[in-house]
Amino acid sequence: MEFGGEGGEILTVQLGSTSNHVGTHFWNIQDELFGKKETELRPELLYRTGMTCNAVGTRTPRMVLLDFKHSLGSLKPTGTLYDSSAVFNLEEDASQMWGGGVEVHEEPLHKKNQFLTWLEEGDQQEEGEDNYAANRVREEEVSVWSDYLKSQYHPKSTNLLHKYGNIDFDCFTHGKDLFMEGDAKEEFFDSIRFFLEECGRVQGFHILVDVNSGYGSIAQEVIQELKDDARSAAVITFGVTEPDGAIPVKNLNKSLARRAMNQALSASVFSEMSSLYIPLPLYTLQNLRNPLLSKKFKPSSLFQTSALAATAIDTMSLAYRRKKPGLGTNSANTMSELTSRVAPTSDIRIGTLSMAFPFPYPSVSEKELDTLVKNWSPLHHAKNPFNIQLSTTSIPSPEEMFPLFGSSMVMRGVQSGEAETSFTSKSIEAKLGEYAKTGRFLLEPAPMYSTLSLALPIAVSFPDILNNSILGSEGEIRVNREEDPLPPYSVPVWTHVENSSRIGKDIDLFHSTVKRATSHHKYPFTSGRGGLDDEDFDAVVERLDLLKQEYVYRRNY
Repeated sequence: MEFGGEGGEILTVQLGSTSNHVGTHFWNIQDELFGKKETELRPELLYRTGMTCNAVGTRTPRMVLLDFKHSLGSLKPTGTLYDSSAVFNLEEDASQMWGGGVEVHEEPLHKKNQFLTWLEEGDQQEEGEDNYAANRVREEEVSVWSDYLKSQYHPKSTNLLHKYGNIDFDCFTHGKDLFMEGDAKEEFFDSIRFFLEECGRVQGFHILVDVNSGYGSIAQEVIQELKDDARSAAVITFGVTEPDGAIPVKNLNKSLARRAMNQALSASVFSEMSSLYIPLPLYTLQNLRNPLLSKKFKPSSLFQTSALAATAIDTMSLAYRRKKPGLGTNSANTMSELTSRVAPTSDIRIGTLSMAFPFPYPSVSEKELDTLVKNWSPLHHAKNPFNIQLSTTSIPSPEEMFPLFGSSMVMRGVQSGEAETSFTSKSIEAKLGEYAKTGRFLLEPAPMYSTLSLALPIAVSFPDILNNSILGSEGEIRVNREEDPLPPYSVPVWTHVENSSRIGKDIDLFHSTVKRATSHHKYPFTSGRGGLDDEDFDAVVERLDLLKQEYVYRRNY
């Protein structure tokens, strides 16, 4: 299990329940990738190795998370890898200390679903067709992210935020009070230092944060601390917002108004603090119509939408997680290379993330693939039914073209020799290179591109949302399928991180939200340690106005 540590490690930080849903899918994907063409990736970038007290080797994510206790479900904060399995009898132990009566109050246990029970009974058994169908995670059995967690976490990974009474936590600024309560902050940064001290040369941080909550202000504290500890490391912040189905119907207008303010504050703060800020409002998927997804897909489902976000993050990050460097100058081999090329200046550090999932392959001709490549990007007016836009709700008009500041494309799961219409990774990369030079973008530089043969594994923990009547076992499009087809076990995926003025409409909305906010709308964001005063709101408006100059006024430039 030795990784050979050559430096370049990545530390992941997950702040909040929605982000932990995304993170759970992400780590489940990594768990499936071990042993499958492992030579293409460097697992030591995301994982650490260790040893239990019984001298058993372990492999755990280099990750620190923060959440409330109820989100852990049946998961112990310390995990199970290093569990001493000690059994305590509180009533018996207490009676030895004093002679009075003892009354024990026990919190009801979170019931484990079929998937978790199956893992406990024998995770080492092969995932055959029968096991795959019988033990796949069912939507109705998921209430918290730990209900489908397959990966094993280190005891230092899980940190709890304690909430007492009816404390309001749905504003960006409300997190600092709870974070600084007791030892929460100290213990969290102690966990971060534990993982950082093991790194030879950390190349960057993945920050997943629930921006529609108090975790936003906690992320401010965390990012500043990380930048102080590792000044040269890149920081990619993913601002996650839950789907509409996770928002309480009661006081809906109030919730939507606060969400707008939270997202505006996030864009202002994280676009300045991060090397690259990528908003992931999962509610943007409510209008998704993809022919390769089944009717089981529910855009209101946090379990399902977070899986799509995790798929996109995993795929886009393959560019700087692979062993073999990309060909030529149009590829990013480190986080810093990607962020400096996608976001070349401090004024334009907001990216959007989209993907083709699954990428329609290989039952398309070379001409059709060429057309798909040219039309797939949201920078162009041609409509593509396979595109899944994860970062913005704005839909461009047929005449609109957008200045491009930088972008990175990743294609995975494209195999050679499967059919006469198949392409090798090199030919795909060459085709992307040709596409980058066609002059369709209004500004340089041309997109970076990366290709890997490693497809996305579809594990039993992944939601059952693929159209099995069209897709084959490897995600290929099949016209004539069996009446009772087997689900895909892997699929090809294409992601695109772009920094362009397409996000301008969202920036304009953020700017208007803060500038036109009344005292009534601002008031909830003024209390506590993280509270904003008039000068703070003015600074936010000024920052958003600067972003507006770059992203709005340069449209059709």
